[in-house]
Amino acid sequence: MIFRIGMIGLMLLCGGADKPAPRWGKMLLTDLSCCGLFFATSELPDSGGNIVAGRSRYGPANLLDGDFTTTWVEGRPDEGIGESVFVVVPDNCRTLSVFPGHGRSRELFLKNNRPARLEVTFLAGIHCEGEVAETGLMFHTRRFARGFPLELKDEFRRQTFPVPVTSTELAEFLARARREFSQGFDRPVKQVVLIAQLEIRGVYRGTRWNDTCISEVFAHDRFVPNGDLLFPRVSRVYVDDTRPGAILLNTPDKSAVEALKQADVVFQLGEVSANGYWAVIMQLSAAAPPGRVETRWRLLDVRRACFVEDDLARTWGSEVFGPFFLGPDSGFLYLEHACGRVRLY
Repeated sequence: MIFRIGMIGLMLLCGGADKPAPRWGKMLLTDLSCCGLFFATSELPDSGGNIVAGRSRYGPANLLDGDFTTTWVEGRPDEGIGESVFVVVPDNCRTLSVFPGHGRSRELFLKNNRPARLEVTFLAGIHCEGEVAETGLMFHTRRFARGFPLELKDEFRRQTFPVPVTSTELAEFLARARREFSQGFDRPVKQVVLIAQLEIRGVYRGTRWNDTCISEVFAHDRFVPNGDLLFPRVSRVYVDDTRPGAILLNTPDKSAVEALKQADVVFQLGEVSANGYWAVIMQLSAAAPPGRVETRWRLLDVRRACFVEDDLARTWGSEVFGPFFLGPDSGFLYLEHACGRVRLY
């Protein structure tokens, strides 16, 4: 059974009197404060009618919630070749990260289809004053001249890809789209965004269901780490002068658990996020001569008990330098670093 999101949400050719109509499409992007702007050409209906805060069980909001255990499932009766998701990304988008398949468990990952190949196309989205709906914003869209493929491995993890389009090309594309829209339409422009379309072109077949799943999509301005949770609940993160090369945790079941232990280093604790998921660590060499102590800034994923700044550099698209600072903004947690900031999940 195909479940398609209302016709107003589909990409349409603009009719009407405004010119040049054939070069522009329209798209209604759902707007949820927790996820951002997004749209999908179809989704698998939930027989239980499980819709909470505008989110359906298999809807596209699951692509942007920072949670690999939730998933978008296409709604076609076959494997969903040709179905697409659309997400708003930064204007200078440098990387795209995808968790292909159902991320709730390895069992569900194998039972459902996983995308083997996605075709990415950028679109300029132009939103005008007053063009709003109950669930989102209407955008006039124009496609970038060329797309590019993402060849995904059949692996239960997030995969990151560099974007083969320069930030200069993207900036020129958005500026040109805005200029040409203003020349052809007499409407005040309120917002211009870059939209990434990811279209399913090939799949790895599931052992039980012929439904293709994608659990997460994000660009360089967000970071969702790979790996299983070793410590789902942590009440305290700390260091002890008597154990200088160790980072210690208190959990509901045990105190002074060694999350990490390294020889010949001294760890100093910086900020810890309010939810206890993240900690900034300063790493010093225990053998450094006086006056020549070099500080290495580390980002600790507390629940997975590992440093992630190298993985963060891959999703960011370049090396990430300290100092690091954690801070909330509009209800989200961000890591501030020397090159910018990233939303952490």
